[in-house]
Amino acid sequence: MNRYKVINPIDLISTTGVHSADVEVVDFLANPSYVRFKANFIKEFMLLCSRYSVQRGAYAYLRNKYSQPSYLVRMKSSGTQVNFRWPNNEIKSMMLSEDLVITAEEYWLPSYPFFVLDRQSGPHGLYLFLNKDCVNSAEFVDLGSEPLYTISHNNHFGHFLFDDLPRIYADSLMYISHISQTPLPCSLAVGILELLNCIDLMELNQTALFEDQPKLGVVKSSNALQSFLTNPIMNIYILDRLFHSTRFRACQPTGQFQRIFLRRGGSYQSRIDNHVEISNLLVANGCSVVNPSSYSVNALQSKLSSASVIFTEAGTCSLVASLLAPKNCKVVTFVPETLLKNPTDGMIVSGLVYHLVNPAKQEFIVGTPSKPHPVQTSSICYYRPQDVLAHLRVS
Repeated sequence: MNRYKVINPIDLISTTGVHSADVEVVDFLANPSYVRFKANFIKEFMLLCSRYSVQRGAYAYLRNKYSQPSYLVRMKSSGTQVNFRWPNNEIKSMMLSEDLVITAEEYWLPSYPFFVLDRQSGPHGLYLFLNKDCVNSAEFVDLGSEPLYTISHNNHFGHFLFDDLPRIYADSLMYISHISQTPLPCSLAVGILELLNCIDLMELNQTALFEDQPKLGVVKSSNALQSFLTNPIMNIYILDRLFHSTRFRACQPTGQFQRIFLRRGGSYQSRIDNHVEISNLLVANGCSVVNPSSYSVNALQSKLSSASVIFTEAGTCSLVASLLAPKNCKVVTFVPETLLKNPTDGMIVSGLVYHLVNPAKQEFIVGTPSKPHPVQTSSICYYRPQDVLAHLRVS
């Protein structure tokens, strides 16, 4: 059974144990536009955290992440893609390269059922084994020398938008054929395909390797490409440039200067406990209620293009609003008070960053959890109408 060493993508630059790998590094700090963007982002981030008294530990963690080197690191080598189906049917994909697991977030690794922690891990690093029981029941596909690339790491629109799309956009400028020829382990979500279509990547090899996604599907190739962005500000910078580029199919502005309430709809339950009261209040004050799942990406961008203020629920709605909102538009997000004041370690690692992608535009209305949830952005909260009115008066 292979033993895998866990390393940070930054360490690829100086690691001598990457055997037959081809490592390429692009330093974003050589780009004056990015340097200005990064400096302004950190200034606005610090102001936002101070205004809302974001927990000190969360602030320190994110400040450290934003201070990391800004490298795009690519590695070509033999690779093994592990695709695990969670109980909620989301697919988690992770690439293993020879004897390495490359990730900037060790926090989540123990929760992956296909990994077993090597108890002999120590001061020289963390080591993992593949879970023997999972591997014995896995389905295997060997692509030989055909291209292998991870398009979506868990087939979730919000995570794909922030975590995957920026690196795909960066890689597509040089490796579009490698990306487009890679077979997919499963069918991609419609929203993800729409985003790829917006940057002219619809010519994907959409033949699913596993017709009925097994609990564990393993794909091997001697021609695997992995890429990593070592600073979250790089993701935000790339997305900002993407949504204002000619490669992104331009939206048609509505020409209406308006207030919008972006809220969950369809099969998704609102996370606002008193959502009827809040929705009625917003509508009475000139807000149009928009369910983002009812629109294509381009249609949603058009809908938001003339907004002066967007009220939004926490989670993916907030992320989408922050990225697609016009330049002078405010984004006011309903968030659980605990997400800012007492976030869990998991939320510090993976939840807060999605609510801070545009700190110059971002404002919060904090609520008291009435039905707490382990994923704090999923907690159902009560929000005070007077707090909503205070934001309406100044917007």
